[in-house]
Amino acid sequence: MYLANIIIWETYCILNCDYCMYNKKTKNNFSIKEESIISSSIWKLKHFIDNHAKKLQILSLAWWEPAMFPNIIKKFYENFDNKLIRICTNWIMIDKIWLDNYSPKRLYFAISLDWINLEDNIFRFKSQSILDKIFSNIDVILKKWFSLELLTVLNPNNILKYIDLLKYFELKYKTYIESWQLRFVPFELVNYMNLDKFKITKEISDKFSANISSNTDKLIVLQTYKEYFDKLSSFYLWNNVSSCNMYKRWVYFKYLWDSIWTSGSFSVYWCWSRWHLMMWTMDFRDKFDESFILERRKTKSVDKYFKESDRACKRCFDNWHFYWLFLENKLSNIPYILKKTVDLYKS
Repeated sequence: MYLANIIIWETYCILNCDYCMYNKKTKNNFSIKEESIISSSIWKLKHFIDNHAKKLQILSLAWWEPAMFPNIIKKFYENFDNKLIRICTNWIMIDKIWLDNYSPKRLYFAISLDWINLEDNIFRFKSQSILDKIFSNIDVILKKWFSLELLTVLNPNNILKYIDLLKYFELKYKTYIESWQLRFVPFELVNYMNLDKFKITKEISDKFSANISSNTDKLIVLQTYKEYFDKLSSFYLWNNVSSCNMYKRWVYFKYLWDSIWTSGSFSVYWCWSRWHLMMWTMDFRDKFDESFILERRKTKSVDKYFKESDRACKRCFDNWHFYWLFLENKLSNIPYILKKTVDLYKS
């Protein structure tokens, strides 16, 4: 196992993006009892990883919004001192995280940003002041030497302008891009609600692929991570991608609603991106759950599902494909902060 994605309190966020199926609520503080439960859950998770997933390299925290809970980020950072911590954030509250408490060698960020103006971020937020704050925070984090992934959800509003986004960032942040500190990972929108406003036509997707191809030799990002953008372009051309085998290297721990308080158990998926193949509702209080979930992962039926299911891997392209490529030795340039994790994982 290479990476564990920890998804907790998905209903707690300061945004309510049109993409999302959850109704959001803001919660800034936890009670003493809740803090105790969280600490206990982190300790149990550490026990599971130390005993059953020793080769795991990255813990990705994506509660959406994790920056609402900086003390919990710190608990993960301190308890998993031999792991790389990835914070997936909408970047608005990054000033709540005391960056001086963290090392850029042990923690990095994934930021959600759909484009450089408010109009084309309209599915995510409605205020220019929020967009301005995001760009200000990007400046802060880069100058403190933290590594960034800029995640862009491709939708009908922004997909044909994506090249312009790359040009804007290459003009402003060229040094950080050339040093591989700043990288770009655009991916397909998961249209859970099947809304017409999110549907990308064949004509649009063909134009996007042509834009990628015609600009590969002109842009640093497209040259550096050519294999990723080739794979993305191919997906939009053919609406098909070969199985990524991420289920063999990933695990998603997902607390649904208030289950962390009521039962202490969470849902485990071997592929969370499309909610495919939920494996178990796992309870750390039962020692047999830990071994059972790993045994089930190795069954022939699971392997067959991800290789053959038309509704799973073949029709999915998300940001985790970036990681899949370098784990498969198919990405020429691995970001420096991730290279060591790959070497350790494969050793």
